[in-house]
This record gives sequence, C-alpha cells and structure tokens, in this order.
Amino acid sequence: MGSKVVVGDGPDADALKHEYPDAHFLGVKQNAELARCYAAADLFVFPSASDTFGLVLLEACASGLRIAALPAPGPKDIFGGEGDFTALDSDLGRAVARGADPDGRQRSAARFRSAVHLVRLHRAILRHPAYFASADRFCRTPNQPDIRPD
Repeated sequence: MGSKVVVGDGPDADALKHEYPDAHFLGVKQNAELARCYAAADLFVFPSASDTFGLVLLEACASGLRIAALPAPGPKDIFGGEGDFTALDSDLGRAVARGADPDGRQRSAARFRSAVHLVRLHRAILRHPAYFASADRFCRTPNQPDIRPD
C-alpha cells in the first residue's frame, strides 16, 4: 500500500503521530492547498463511526476519489451504501483494499463527472423552465406529454 497522508488536526493528533510514525501529518489545509491534497490522493479513508455528516466525504467525491469507510450513518446516508464511489466495510482495512482498486477510481471519477453534468442540466432547467419547455416541443416523441409550465 502507498503512503498514508493525514490532513487536518484534532485532539488525537499527537497520539496518532506516535501510533502511525510512517504516516505524513500535514496539519490543517484550506482552499487551493486542500484541493491539491485531494488531487494527489488515490483514495479517501473516512475512519469515523460517529460522524453523521462528513463534509470531507463530499469534497473527496467532488475530487473524483473513491471513499473507504465504515458502514456508519454518515457514509451510508450520503452514498446509500457501497457503490461506485464507496467501499464500506466494518473492517476498514478491507474497505481500503477494495477502494484502492485503480479501475474503481476511474469508474468513480467517470460516474461522478456524469452526475455533475446532470446536476448542472437540472439547475439550468430550474433557472430557465420556459426555454427548456419550448425546446421540449422539438425533442418529444409523439406519445410524450407536454411539460411546458402553465
């Protein structure tokens, strides 16, 4: 397995540094520095069993990273379980092994890019419903209902 990098800080940082002397502890990173950390990673490991919503999960996913995590409420609620973006297991080591699959990362990145395009299209439709409703007349098959707003 490759290098282990820890970004962030917290009350257990000193104990973790002693427990994992081969890991690289970078401290708190923000903005472009944080984005570079995500971009350089192959996998995001989320070891928490108690965080109900980890914003870092969304940041990692937005960076095209697969996520290895415990099957806890945060990852399960955000991603709905194991899938293209996640490897969940009560044994975090097994989750990491599955998540580190290089083909899995490529699938995750491709699926996430597709999802982002759909979100952008959905936002555009919500912002300009009349435009898309008029375009709908030209795209509909004869048996599809008209979706133009009232």
